[in-house]
Amino acid sequence: MRVVLTIIVGLVVLLMGGTFVLQGLGFMAGTAMSGQFIWAAVGLILLVVGAIILYSGLRTPPAKPARSKH
Repeated sequence: MRVVLTIIVGLVVLLMGGTFVLQGLGFMAGTAMSGQFIWAAVGLILLVVGAIILYSGLRTPPAKPARSKH
């Protein structure tokens, strides 16, 4: 369950970062963030952080099943 949550968080952070980059570069107009370079920079940082989180979630080995006492 923890791996799934890590992957979901990584994907959400990646999507946020991508949105921030597009808004900061002016490709998504209509917000106060549009055309502001600082938001593009923040978005790039979020993209990197999201990629690291996603990678750690995908690289985590599956948990070993508990051994039964028979």
